[in-house]
Amino acid sequence: MTSAKLCDLSVVVPNWNGEGLVERCVASVLEDAARTPELAVEVIVVDNGSTDRCVENLRASFVEVRILRLVTNFGFAYACNRGIEGARGRYVMLLNADAQVVAGCLSSAVRALDAAEDVGLANPMTLWPDGSLQPAVLRLPDFVRAWWEEVFWHTRLHKWLRRSYLRQAWSHGVDYERPVEMEFLRGACLLIRRELIEQVGLLDERFFFGHEETDYCRRARAARWRLLWLGAGSKVVHGGSLVGGRFGPLLRLWKNESKFQYWRKWNGWVAEWALRLTVVGIALAKAVMARALSAARRSRRAQWRERARLETVVALKALSGRVGLPEAEERRLRIGFCPGGGSHQVLARVLEGCEGILDLGCNEGNLEMELSANGVRAAVGLDINREALKCGAARVPWVRLVRADLENGLPFRPGSGRWFAAVVFADVLEHLRNPLSVLSMLSRPASARGLACRRLVTSIPNVGNWRVRRMLLRGCWTYEASGLLDRTHLRFFTRATAEGLLREGGWIPGAMYITPGNKAPTLRGHLSRLLGTWWPALFGYQFVFDCYRAAPDDAI
Repeated sequence: MTSAKLCDLSVVVPNWNGEGLVERCVASVLEDAARTPELAVEVIVVDNGSTDRCVENLRASFVEVRILRLVTNFGFAYACNRGIEGARGRYVMLLNADAQVVAGCLSSAVRALDAAEDVGLANPMTLWPDGSLQPAVLRLPDFVRAWWEEVFWHTRLHKWLRRSYLRQAWSHGVDYERPVEMEFLRGACLLIRRELIEQVGLLDERFFFGHEETDYCRRARAARWRLLWLGAGSKVVHGGSLVGGRFGPLLRLWKNESKFQYWRKWNGWVAEWALRLTVVGIALAKAVMARALSAARRSRRAQWRERARLETVVALKALSGRVGLPEAEERRLRIGFCPGGGSHQVLARVLEGCEGILDLGCNEGNLEMELSANGVRAAVGLDINREALKCGAARVPWVRLVRADLENGLPFRPGSGRWFAAVVFADVLEHLRNPLSVLSMLSRPASARGLACRRLVTSIPNVGNWRVRRMLLRGCWTYEASGLLDRTHLRFFTRATAEGLLREGGWIPGAMYITPGNKAPTLRGHLSRLLGTWWPALFGYQFVFDCYRAAPDDAI
């Protein structure tokens, strides 16, 4: 956690193309917070690479809101975790972008958690836009219930089974007006105690969308924390229109994959494949029926053909299986492809919303110019070239530029309390004689003569790119004035060696962004972008790694 002053509640709003909805969500939070000035509330919006104007609208309307803008969509859990890492509150509220808090919700929720110190997670009462109640889930789902739900709900047999044990298991016998202890809470508005986060960790980022709250509730109960439904004292209106209405087909695929991963994690591969085969059978039956209806009903032929195609895609995606899960305590490396711009443009997007940046190897301030264009101001820049620093001082006067040799240590006295939100290497590691020693020095806690920072972002050229491989096959290796074979490079990296170096230096890559190198809108450029998403090690021109510190955060 940062050294900044703590507040009572941090509201984290993950957003993806939620223009019109996320603005209303943030406005409702700020209005409720203004009703209780004694309650210190901060709002953090984490944008998952939206392509609409929601971020620009938020910046224009709510200057007090912190906006963390990710380059691409890495999933709901990933966005929530980035917001939690930057949160300063005693409690963290994860709020969907298509939800709105009702007056008094925030203060009532904080008071309830203050009064019950053994409660780790809490849910306000969740309402539909018409004011009707969204039933809570009393018990964690078991595999038998999950299988029956897949059969009944997706074949619409639930219309004739409203009194079955399935619906009773979800909502029967619960008095929603008063606080009730639950086994499972929904993720539309989830309050988390900071002590719980410190004990069990962040959300599991292997769940792209869906089941991340189910997994977190199960982990919280295993750590002996109580889960509480807050009742009528704290209310939230959740319409579900952001993903359900605009991105219905994508939503189904995302939820299916997260569902498979959940049952694989907690019940093993037999349960996973039993559910996969059930989904495949139902989807194929629906595809056959839709194809038959498209032939029988000519007036709606296009609609039924599209439905048949969607069900076929669902079946194929479910049948394709999945890559094996990594260890439970290790995050999966997320990969995104950036179709335009060089490494500095990508770094500026990755660092958008970041406060306090240390740029190691700043040169003439090129990265600082890109950051400034995105509304981010670097705090300190270090470089060994005196002339470059003089030029940089004229270009970026707001940055403190310091001359220093990174391989001889940092010009900061250990224990001085110097803190940075992120350390950046913009095409620098390949120029160092011993990059491992520099990375190791930065990954150590401040108390061990390191730096009080837990995030590192670096761009590294990919010498395994197909252009270089083609040169080697022709029997030539020609150094260049710039580019992948820059004659000033002391080291060359492939994707595997770059990841290995970062991990050995105490930094765990959490996300990797790929740049194609060809910026021109040519056929070759479009082909490189397409192939780069499939084979990044071969078609990636540069890698931008967003890493977190593996050492304990004892000084942060």
